Amino acid sequence: MTNLDLPPAPSRPMTVSQLCAWGWSTYLGRNRSVRSTKSIVLGIGNWFGPKLLSSLEYQDLIDWLDHLRSAGDKPSTIRRKVGTLSGLLKRAQLAGFISRVPAMPKVTGVTRGRLRWLSEPEETKLLDHLMATSPDVGYLVVFLLDTGMRPGEALALRWSDVFPERGVVTLYATKTDRERSVPLTARARAALEAMHGKIGGPFQHISIDKLNRAWNVSRRAIGLGDDAQVVPYVCRHTFASRLAQRGVSLYTIGTLLGHTNSATTTIYAHLATHNLRAAVDTLENRP
Repeated sequence: MTNLDLPPAPSRPMTVSQLCAWGWSTYLGRNRSVRSTKSIVLGIGNWFGPKLLSSLEYQDLIDWLDHLRSAGDKPSTIRRKVGTLSGLLKRAQLAGFISRVPAMPKVTGVTRGRLRWLSEPEETKLLDHLMATSPDVGYLVVFLLDTGMRPGEALALRWSDVFPERGVVTLYATKTDRERSVPLTARARAALEAMHGKIGGPFQHISIDKLNRAWNVSRRAIGLGDDAQVVPYVCRHTFASRLAQRGVSLYTIGTLLGHTNSATTTIYAHLATHNLRAAVDTLENRP
């Protein structure tokens, strides 16, 4: 590859978000869909934002990996994201925008830390602040908490996917490419009704960047700014964790979440103590 292969670049100094806007087309047609790859690059840009390439250090990358892990990314997904960023940085070096590429952390077997979900008081504080400062995002978060959808799934939802007479929404474009239907709580239905009249779908007017910005403002305002695990994806963990604590089977939880591999749902198994209690109680019935 030569410099002639590179698209025109913005003026120096270059930020990570500028790098992503400049170089994402490099990855078109490589292994995955254009949409999937562009989503990864946009996610990188949203996380690092205005940080200068010249100031990007190894610790910054470690912090990013911690964020991806807390968001529930699998090791294979994290490897792909790290590889994408590495490729972008190498092109920036080739173009002369940085003198070196920082060492990239290796992603082997990622050990999942403490599973984070929102407590009832945390949820109340978060929603109160969002409703006061960014109501549309507040309704989106309510919807995420009561459906367990991935943020990207909810943002892409179309009105034609909503079936109020059946009390469900049906997802067609999912991460696993498998259609699934999710029943709606009264609170989730109210959130959709609040978005009535929005073009395309209830939340399509909200970008992932707008969601993250509003979320981070509220997170800091309620005293959770130092908790790196409190990202929008925590709504999905909150949904699943509450179901497990209320005795819903892991199979049903996995179905609602759209898991194709039952092993993925086992991260919530330690919360389903009712099954363990019932099993041990059988020992009380001695002959």
